[in-house]
Amino acid sequence: MKMHSVTEENAFQEIFDFSLQEPLGIDTEFDKLNLQQRIKLNEALKQIRQENARTAAERSKEWFQKAVIPVLKDFAEITESVMTVKQMEGSIYEIILKNPYGYDITEDSRSLRIMMGLAVHIGIEMRNGEVILALTYDCSKSLR
Repeated sequence: MKMHSVTEENAFQEIFDFSLQEPLGIDTEFDKLNLQQRIKLNEALKQIRQENARTAAERSKEWFQKAVIPVLKDFAEITESVMTVKQMEGSIYEIILKNPYGYDITEDSRSLRIMMGLAVHIGIEMRNGEVILALTYDCSKSLR
């Protein structure tokens, strides 16, 4: 990957070039491998995929902490709610907002609506005189 930055009078532009400069030749080289080499290649591919999945999950968790949590904290403050963040197994987070008044999600709540759209589950219930808004996020799925 090559990156170029260009600064003009009233603009800044970045170009990310992911094009290949030389063909990889994987298709033609694969046909030349014997069975033992193919088995080793398959093991290496599994390892690469596992590492990529771990890296993607860590990046998603970091993005979740920096982007989703602050929006939900702001909403909790505006709605005078108690917010609980629970990290569960893997990369699953459950956010619970509670208050005795309820929640209005208006046209101006654009950031919140986006964050709600990323949730894999949304639950709303009334318990012990409190309105509970539960949002579940799976960083390994919804935030890639």
